[in-house]
This record gives sequence, structure tokens and C-alpha cells, in this order.
Amino acid sequence: MFYAFVVHIVAKYVVVLYNIVIGGLNMDRQDIRDRFGKLIAYIQTEDADKLVLRTGDGTQRKLGYYSPSENRTYDANQRAVGTGNLLNTLLPR
Repeated sequence: MFYAFVVHIVAKYVVVLYNIVIGGLNMDRQDIRDRFGKLIAYIQTEDADKLVLRTGDGTQRKLGYYSPSENRTYDANQRAVGTGNLLNTLLPR
């Protein structure tokens, strides 16, 4: 019983350390993956009031952003896409 408890605690610490090493200290990132597990894009919090959508490939190109204070979504060229969080419409096909 004690052994299982220790293994459980150690496993939790390993997961936390893995997330810090792999994802950095930025916990405000949400990965978007396809059904095979390939990273398509990710949403990251920037400037404390902006959710930015970036490509998952090596370029990390900015696809657009959502501003909660304005309740508007903008594309990569800073053009308004619409009202509300519409970042999913900017995902690459």
C-alpha cells in the first residue's frame, strides 16, 4: 500500500517536471492536435489580454488573435474576423 502511494506521488512529480521541461514555464498554452497527435497549432496567452493562435510547425507563424476585452477576433493581418472567440476558424486546413 505504501509503495503504491510513493509511486503515485513520484509519477505526479515526473509529469510536472516533464511539462516544465517540454512546455517551458508557460502554462498558458493550449495545443491543438489532429487525430494522429500531430501538433497543428496552439493558442497562447500574450499581453495578459490576448489569446494568440500560432502554427504548430517550426515557423510558429501568427494566424490571428482574440481580444477578450473587445470580444473580437482578428486575423494575421489585423483585420476583424468577427465577434467572439473565432480562433478555430483561422486554423490551417
